[in-house]
Parts: sequence; structure tokens; C-alpha cells
Amino acid sequence: MKKNILNFAVLLIASATQALGTDFSFYSTLRAGQPGAADWEMGVGSNFLANTATQSFGYETSGQPYWRAGGLSQNFRIGWNAVTNSAYVTVWNAANVATTATMSNPGPTLAANAIWTLPGSTMLIWALGDSRPSSILLSGLTLSPNTALVSGVLPASLGASQTGSLVINATSAPIVINPAANGGNWYLDGKVQFTGLTTLGGNAQQFDLQFLMLASGRDTPEPGSLALLGGGLLALVFMKRQRTGSKK
Repeated sequence: MKKNILNFAVLLIASATQALGTDFSFYSTLRAGQPGAADWEMGVGSNFLANTATQSFGYETSGQPYWRAGGLSQNFRIGWNAVTNSAYVTVWNAANVATTATMSNPGPTLAANAIWTLPGSTMLIWALGDSRPSSILLSGLTLSPNTALVSGVLPASLGASQTGSLVINATSAPIVINPAANGGNWYLDGKVQFTGLTTLGGNAQQFDLQFLMLASGRDTPEPGSLALLGGGLLALVFMKRQRTGSKK
């Protein structure tokens, strides 16, 4: 009898633990990149470093850098595709042609009601000190329609400008979103603009001007999963009381 109860409790707890959900995190990057042939300008991966990004690109066509000539702003999108279970970064060029870097989640698919967090101080932008002024500016930041903002405030813009010293600006509090109304899909839209790039008469390239963002998703437990866990724990409590009673 006790063995059956123990097996039942273990089964309930194991089922509940499996059903409580999973999580997944990804890092996205937009940076000055070119003109070096080996330099990349956007990526998404397990961290911010170029050599470990799942996808990274160095855009150059006919000797011209990918970032728009004259320092004009450029549309970008960072998001999560629940259907393909993958994160992505998309940038549109001057001809409105999109290029996308993706990172697949190697684990189980996140549920549509997964909660996503953009932790404070990990959504940041920097301008590295140099002999000439340079800047990076994100503007028009918006979340995908019907994506619920659970907590935090999404800034309309985020920028950093330097005139000889390193400048770093970041969000101070986490931004928490729930994309359940979109079936789990969500994205952050905006425009990115650089000044002081080497191709514009400045010195900025590679990591000098950069935007970094971490996004972490976690499934929210279903009521049934909590009930399974509770049932398993109650069964273990019952067994302990039975053993205590028998000793007495």
C-alpha cells in the first residue's frame, strides 16, 4: 500500500514538473559593424559575442556598407516566433529589403501564454569613446499589437552619444510582456540611426556603437499542473504521517 502511494506521489510530481513549463533566453545585437569584411552588424544568439552568435552578418554590396548612406535611420525588428519556436532580428535596407538572423530554441516549444521579460540594465545602448563624436539612437520603439505590457515601461527611444568617453544608457527596470493574445508571437519594432561611422567621415565601427537586448521567456503554470504538484505533495505528507503514527 505504502509503495503504491509513493509511486503515485512520484508520478504526480514528475508529471506536474514536466507540465510546469520551460524557459528560453536569447540575446540580440545591432552594431556599427562594417567596413571590415569580417565585421558583422546584427545577430541573435546565446550571448552578445560575435564568435558565439547563432547568426551574424557583415553586410557589404559593391563596397558599400549595409547601414543607410548619410546616417539615415533604418527599420529593425526583434522578436519571437512561436510557430517556428525561434528568435529573430530583422533589418530593412534602403530598398526596404529585409534580412533576418534567427536562433532556434533547442528545447520544448514555449506555450502561447509564456511570459517574457526584458531585464533591467540588459536592454542597453553604448557609444565607445573615440577622437571624433559618434552616436547611436533607437527611436519609435513599439511592441507588437495586442502584446500586453504586464509591468515596466518601454521607452520611446534609447540612445548614446560620445565625444571622447564611453557612454552607456540602459533601462533601469525590467519590462514584462504577455503575448498570449498573439498566440505567443511578439516583436519590438523601431528605427536605428548611427552618426560618426567611418564611411560617414568618422571613426566608429565594429563594437563602437551598439545596442544589446536580452529577452527571457518562461511558461506560466496551468492550474491543472499546480493541482498535480499539490496532489503529489499531499500524498508524500500522508505517507510521512502514516510512518510517524506507526512508530508511535
